[in-house]
Amino acid sequence: MKEKLKAFFASRATRHAGGMAAFTALVLALFYLVNLIVLGFANKFTWYFYTSEQPEITVSGAADELFRDIDTSEGKVKIRFCDLEENIKAHNQLDYVYETAVLLRDRYPDLIELDFISLWLEPEQVSAYRVAEDGSENTITTSTVIIDYCGEFVLNAPVNFYTLDEKQYATSYNGEEVFVANILWVSAKEHPVAYFTGNHGEEVPYALQRMLIYAGYRVEMLDLSTVRGVPEDAGMLVIADPIYNFQKAAEGSVEKAELTFVEDYLARGGQVLVMLAPTYAETMKLPNGKPPHLLTFLSEYGITVPGGTLIDRESALPGSGGYSLITSYAGEGLGASLGKIATAGGRRTVLSMATPLSLGESEKATVSPILYTSASTTLIGTDGSESSMGSAPVLAMAELKEGDGRLLVAGSPYLADIGMVDGASYGNKALINALLSEMGAERVPAGVENIQIDRTAIENLTMGEVDIYLTVAAVVLPVCILALCFILLRRRKNH
Repeated sequence: MKEKLKAFFASRATRHAGGMAAFTALVLALFYLVNLIVLGFANKFTWYFYTSEQPEITVSGAADELFRDIDTSEGKVKIRFCDLEENIKAHNQLDYVYETAVLLRDRYPDLIELDFISLWLEPEQVSAYRVAEDGSENTITTSTVIIDYCGEFVLNAPVNFYTLDEKQYATSYNGEEVFVANILWVSAKEHPVAYFTGNHGEEVPYALQRMLIYAGYRVEMLDLSTVRGVPEDAGMLVIADPIYNFQKAAEGSVEKAELTFVEDYLARGGQVLVMLAPTYAETMKLPNGKPPHLLTFLSEYGITVPGGTLIDRESALPGSGGYSLITSYAGEGLGASLGKIATAGGRRTVLSMATPLSLGESEKATVSPILYTSASTTLIGTDGSESSMGSAPVLAMAELKEGDGRLLVAGSPYLADIGMVDGASYGNKALINALLSEMGAERVPAGVENIQIDRTAIENLTMGEVDIYLTVAAVVLPVCILALCFILLRRRKNH
C-alpha cells in the first residue's frame, strides 16, 4: 500500500492535478483579495459611488414660517445620529444628510441641536427608541437618524432621505423636506389619521403615504366592512384605485353599509379622496347593467365617471405614448387658486392613465373643476373605439352645501405616482401639498425642492440585484474557474 501511495503521488497525473489545484487556489485567493481591497476603499473613500460632481447641499428657508410657532420652552429638537461624527460624514448615504442637518442647526440654533451616539459604546442612549407605539420593536442601526422632541420621536433609515424610481435608483435627495416634516411631526400636539380603505383590491401609493405623513397625519388601513363607521380621529379617508365593489345599503334598510359610513363621515365634515382607474366603471358594472355603487355614490355629489381612457397624441408627456396627460388648472374658483400655488415652481401637473369626469348639479354639494386636459384629447372606449374628447376635467372637488365636508375625485390612480410627484421636470407635489392644506392639513412642508442627484447603480442596488451579484462573485465565477481547470487537466492527461 505504501508503494502504491508513493507511486500515485509521484505520477505525472497527480503532479499535474496538484499544479492545477495550486493555480486554482491562487486565482481564488487573488479574486477575493481584490474584492476586499475594493470594498475597503469604497467604505473608506466612497470613490466609486459618484459619477458626476456632487451637488451643493443647501437649505431653502421654506420652513422659517412653519417653525415660528414651535414651543421650545421644554427643550430643543434633537437630530441624533447613531455613530461617531467622522463615520457619519464618510458614510456614502448619510453624507448629504449630515450636511443638511448641520445647515438646519446653524439656521435654527434656538430650535435644533445635533448629537452623535456611539451605538456600541452607549446602547442605553437609544433604548427609549426601540419600542414602537404598537409595542413592536424598532430596529436601530448605526445608520439610523432619530428626530426627538420631548419624547416624541421619528426614526429614519438613509433611504428615507432619497427619492427612488421604480427600479429603486436614487433620483433626487429630499433631506430638507424630510427633516422639516419630521420636526413638524414631533412638535405637533395631535396627529389626525389618514385612513386608506382596504379589502377592495386598493393600491396604496407609497408617495402619497409619505406626503400624508409629512403633512402631519398618521397613516392606517380601514376595512369599512368590519367597522360601524369611520373613526372619530380620521382627518382624511382615501379610496385609492379599488378593483372590487363597495357595499351599499338597500333602499329603506335600517342597516348601514360601507358607503353609508362614507356619507356619514362627509356629513360631519370629513375629507375624502377618491382615485379611480379608467376601467373601473366597466369592470365593476353591476349584473343589471347599472354602474358600480361607488360611482352612483359619487354622482349624488355631482361627479360622474363614465369610464374610458384619455389619450393625447399632441401634448402629452414625451415618451408616454400619449397616456401621461399634461394638464391645465381651471381658470376660476378653486382650480385657479390652487394653480397659482402649484405652478409657482414652473412645473406642470401630469396625470397618467386618466379617465374624464362629468361635472353636474347636485343638491348635496357644489362641484369645482381643478384640472383639465388639453383640447386635443381622444377617448378610448373599453371596446377600443376612439372618439374626440377635447378638453375634459380629470380632477374635481365637491364641497358640501351644509358643513365642511369635501370630496376630491381624481380620474386617475396615479395622481401621486412617484415619478409624477418627484420628477425633475414635471411634478404633482405642489398640487398635492396645496390640496392637503385645502383639506385641513395644518403644517405641510411646502416649498422645499428636492436636489437632483446622479449616483451610480452600485450604491442603489436592490436586494435582488445584490443577491445576483453576490451569487456571481461568490459561486458562479469560482465554479467556472474550477471547471476550466478540470478541462485543462483532462486535456493534458490525455495528451
